[in-house]
Amino acid sequence: MEALSTNVHTLNVNDSQNVGLDASTTQNDHRLKKKSRAWQDLSTFPSKLPGDQIGAGDSFISYEFLEDSHEIFVDILNEVKWQTMSHATGEVPRLVCCQGDIDLRDGSMPVYRHPSDFSLPLLKWDNSVIKVKKAATEIIGHPLNHVLIQLYRGGTDFISEHSDKTLDVVPGSKIVNVSFGAQRTMRLRSKRTRVVESMDDINTRITERIHLPHNSIFVMGLKTNEQFLHGIQPDKRSHQDLNDVETAYGGFRISLTFRYIGTYLSYDSKLIWGIGATSKDLSTAHPTINCAKETSDEMLHAFGIENQSTNFARQSIYGNGFDVLHLNQFPSQTNGLCDIRMLFMSGLKEQDERVLSKLKEYNLVTKIINRPDLLNLGLVKNSVGQIISIIKSEDQCVTFRDVDQLHSTIQKTDEICKYLDRTYGPIITSQLPTPSTSHVSYDRVYEPAEDSFLLLDTLSSPEETQFLHEQFSKGNSPLILEVGVGSGVVLAFMVANAGIIIGRTDILPFGTDLNPFACNSAIQTIIKNADNTFNNMGTIFNADLATPFRSNQVDILIFNPPYVPAPLPRFTSFDNTGQKPSFEQDSYLLELSYAGGEDGMEVTNRLIEDLPRILSQTGVAYILFCKQNRPQEVISRIKSWNDNKWNAKIVGESGKKAGWEKLSIVRIWRSF
Repeated sequence: MEALSTNVHTLNVNDSQNVGLDASTTQNDHRLKKKSRAWQDLSTFPSKLPGDQIGAGDSFISYEFLEDSHEIFVDILNEVKWQTMSHATGEVPRLVCCQGDIDLRDGSMPVYRHPSDFSLPLLKWDNSVIKVKKAATEIIGHPLNHVLIQLYRGGTDFISEHSDKTLDVVPGSKIVNVSFGAQRTMRLRSKRTRVVESMDDINTRITERIHLPHNSIFVMGLKTNEQFLHGIQPDKRSHQDLNDVETAYGGFRISLTFRYIGTYLSYDSKLIWGIGATSKDLSTAHPTINCAKETSDEMLHAFGIENQSTNFARQSIYGNGFDVLHLNQFPSQTNGLCDIRMLFMSGLKEQDERVLSKLKEYNLVTKIINRPDLLNLGLVKNSVGQIISIIKSEDQCVTFRDVDQLHSTIQKTDEICKYLDRTYGPIITSQLPTPSTSHVSYDRVYEPAEDSFLLLDTLSSPEETQFLHEQFSKGNSPLILEVGVGSGVVLAFMVANAGIIIGRTDILPFGTDLNPFACNSAIQTIIKNADNTFNNMGTIFNADLATPFRSNQVDILIFNPPYVPAPLPRFTSFDNTGQKPSFEQDSYLLELSYAGGEDGMEVTNRLIEDLPRILSQTGVAYILFCKQNRPQEVISRIKSWNDNKWNAKIVGESGKKAGWEKLSIVRIWRSF
């Protein structure tokens, strides 16, 4: 079920029924004769059906897998970013794409290795593929974190017989193949265990055929994979010799092979670990090896053994693992990089050229993948004879995949150009818009004022953007926490402008607030103002300070505290779902936003003392103070912490009186 297979040198004969051998054929004639190049019509042979035992008894096929299968075929055909792939003998006779889980914490991703010159990049799940994965997972009962999607464009597209390589596959899991579109026939043949010396030896090989009609699911156990080869032969019959299910959907077949993978790559493909690597966990991950003939040949030799063995000793052959990623060459247009930006063209000249021009403007090395000509087709018959259109014009748009930690994927020309300007263009912070909070009810939620705007100006200042770019240029996705999020104006500003302020868009934004109305308002503010290319929304907790977070988890903390010297309100709770508004309730909620206790510092001091626990090793906090809070004394206190490993400085000040006091923003971070 994989994209490529090793060239296993077997006699090109099967039993006498399959190859049409005359009964008088002698053993010597058999050894010398070559099989006719005319492929047999496999569709006319008996096929395994639902309920039949298949292979080693751990495999089965089912029909009518999903209810909306016709729509899913069209969606997958149009949504998937089809690519070509090559191996030693040239381009494989199928179009392909890999999708899978990308960890939101660090961008790591599963990798499935097989005999190809280079490993395909892993793309994010398309919505249509997620539907198929979810249904398949329910059937087999274990996770599926990787899929190889292949497009057979007609009978001449095929895959040679092979065993799937299990180097990276979780032991005990199943391999799941789902088919949509035209029916093709898979052949299973038991592996040869000894040298062929007579016709009797040939006849001992078991051959099974499985028709793979539209909307079918074939589940293969690893024992069947160990004892049998499987493949789909070319079908060179003329169109008039094919039946309706074989010509359905214009002859296109989409194959999705899902696996549970236990080997992983870092987001930049530079580190590898897991069951198929030499290091079994992330903490000791080793660099990937690329284009190194000796180690590549060792892994290929192990693949060859698995392809031929009927009693594969996985531990002795694969046990030590391999760190090879690309066997013989890097993907084209990558300049030797492990990971590369990718641009999937739309086929619309004006749209494509605008993005290409923007990429050239910022000198970004990018692999260009042209839109397949096959997507220019129109109306076809589906598997039940209905005339349908298989092309969705709304999906004909250019798509850009970046090399940031979460591989941001952006569609449509305008959105891509905005993303490139924001992420790679010059920093023009004076033009950053203030998020709209027109939807917020200020009877219950603190209204943005001079203190909020000072935070926006400070965070987007040249000094702070440079600091944040340097501080977070590497590592996991930065987790941003705004304590006392209020209307959400500051957090929404950070989300919408993360590429400019921090230098990366793969952020994880969170907020906390004791006011439940503020929590709801902040979520709406972020959704309303954040660019729609941002796919990694965090959440807002109705909680006190940073209590929901584990130690050393927060990278950027922002706090506009209640700094007015006034008694702390008595903590109560007001339900925000059905309670009738009251003056007492509204007064209490607003009091939470300004009353800071003695000297206006009781709440602030609680947070400051907890910063060593809250912040990550590279974490930084931005806290607002008024003059009466004596920020210089706070700075001196922080610098005395932990053998002087902490630093603090004023990085922003209001230029005039803000209400009744002058305001300051203090940055707090560890010194190294």
